[in-house]
Amino acid sequence: MILESHVNADGEPLLTLSWNHDFVFQDIPNVGKQHQPAATKNQINAVLKNKQVKARDKVLITLAASTGLRVGEILALRVGGSWKNDGVIRVTQSIWKGKTQLPKTASSLREINLAPSTNAMLAEFTADMPQGAFIFATRTGKPLDAAHIRKYILKPTGIPGMHSLRRYRATFLREKNVPYELIQAWLGHARGQDVTERYSKLDEDQELRTAWAERVGTGLDLSLATKSQMGKVGHPARQSQNNH
Repeated sequence: MILESHVNADGEPLLTLSWNHDFVFQDIPNVGKQHQPAATKNQINAVLKNKQVKARDKVLITLAASTGLRVGEILALRVGGSWKNDGVIRVTQSIWKGKTQLPKTASSLREINLAPSTNAMLAEFTADMPQGAFIFATRTGKPLDAAHIRKYILKPTGIPGMHSLRRYRATFLREKNVPYELIQAWLGHARGQDVTERYSKLDEDQELRTAWAERVGTGLDLSLATKSQMGKVGHPARQSQNNH
């Protein structure tokens, strides 16, 4: 593709390519079905009930399971920015290796309607955070690192990767018979090739989106994510207040 895009001033290809696909692909193994684990309701509930797990970590895990956000999208969440305590998360940025960038694809730029329990969890968790602060931050206010989440949050709690929480959400929404267009919109997936699917505008109906988010919920008791643990979060804003 890169070579074919190399053209002269008149827009004509500089190189003529002819690929022998049978030769190129003759030694490539057949990958087959890959292992794609999905976190289960029992696994997530076990994290919620575990008093040894920090509130921050519980909120991060359950937010991912309640929204289907990718890890970079979660790390880019800011108080009063991508979330304004209005029942909607607006995905406009992502974090990769500590740097802010655009999300993975054009379809990733989206709005996710939250269940009331999810919005209430975030409101309680961020109550003392300043406007503009990263919701999941280090003690210096910088966004957490994805490797830190994988090694020190997910692995100790038995969650098989951040994407397993995204799969939990997708599976849960399908089980609740949520319209497929809404599932695609919330997860940030591109529309398929089916004409009817591309013509449908269900995902643009805000009242319908809100109604479905409230109706299906999360399948989890998110109040357990913050109860009696607010002092154990370690967020810089809250730590500063505790010091005074």
